[in-house]
Amino acid sequence: MVSGITIVVCLLIFIILGGGWIAGYQYLKDKGPQYLVRFYLIYAIFRILTVLSVAVVYIFFISGSTAESKSFVLMLFTMYVLMMALTLIMKH
Repeated sequence: MVSGITIVVCLLIFIILGGGWIAGYQYLKDKGPQYLVRFYLIYAIFRILTVLSVAVVYIFFISGSTAESKSFVLMLFTMYVLMMALTLIMKH
């Protein structure tokens, strides 16, 4: 089972990633709309690499068992999907 502090840390990471996307989108929408597609692609790569890095660090250095690793990855994937859905609903 994943600990409470792990869940809180993951929530904070996703709040920061989602907030960064919304702030960057709003800024470029006002200042340089021609760069929105490029920003979206670059930030999507950044989000994926960040989430994968968190997963790798947890699995290799923090997790104590295979079951804990699987539950963490499932939780992380679910949070990622929810973050994407919320940021798209908020801005589109």
